[in-house]
Amino acid sequence: MADIVITPANVIAQPGASIGAGIAGATITAGQIVNASSTGAIVPSDADVTGISNVTRFYVALNGGAVNQPIKVALSGDISLGAVMTPGTAYYLSPSTDIAAGGDICLFSDLLTGDNVIFLGVAKSTSILAFFPIITGVTI
Repeated sequence: MADIVITPANVIAQPGASIGAGIAGATITAGQIVNASSTGAIVPSDADVTGISNVTRFYVALNGGAVNQPIKVALSGDISLGAVMTPGTAYYLSPSTDIAAGGDICLFSDLLTGDNVIFLGVAKSTSILAFFPIITGVTI
């Protein structure tokens, strides 16, 4: 199965979601899974990057932006992704094939040997992800 298809215009933090902000270190699209780089800039994440072991937090970008533009991120909570998900299904950080894009969301079955297992959350409905990322420390 492929990564879920997110509609950036429909990415919305639901009431009670924890929100933060940062500055983009790369081009960001709303709905991407992002993290702070070693410089503190917000960049797309990728499950097959070896340096991911230094990442301590993952977020959902709530808006898009170019390098050096402000980005709001969801730290945790319910997020409408504008995507079709299966309620009760767990979702993970995808091993994106394009690190410049990155930040995709997939099912566990899409992870491959060498990928880091980063749990993102569980679909509460067909459009809302209960986002509570867990860095498992496991590499397949």
